[in-house]
Amino acid sequence: MGAPRSFAAQLSGVGEVTIVFTPVLNGIGGGLLAFGGSCDFYPKSMVPTSNVTEMMYMIVPSAGNYTVPVWKAIVRPTAAHESKHIVSLAAHIATGTAEYSWLEEGLAQVSSEIWERNFNLAKWRSGAG
Repeated sequence: MGAPRSFAAQLSGVGEVTIVFTPVLNGIGGGLLAFGGSCDFYPKSMVPTSNVTEMMYMIVPSAGNYTVPVWKAIVRPTAAHESKHIVSLAAHIATGTAEYSWLEEGLAQVSSEIWERNFNLAKWRSGAG
């Protein structure tokens, strides 16, 4: 596919991660909540389905998947988790370095926990549920 970092100037340049909430994802992947990927970093000439920007795709609440209260509880930490992946992916593309999936996933989990603690005010070793 070529070198994705050479296409950086062709990205949308909005300086933000675009999030698409869609019921199309509901029920896919055995509980998939969200994902992002490198395909959106490529121009449409190389990847016709590319959105040519930093993208995250998330499920929506539904009767057969997640109720609205459960979805509301998981959407913020999941967004933090996936945003961490997107930023890391962009950094790896920009520097031409490899990603260690075990490390990346672990750091994304920490990212979601730090984000969620901002909302529930849990303190370290406080016995929070």
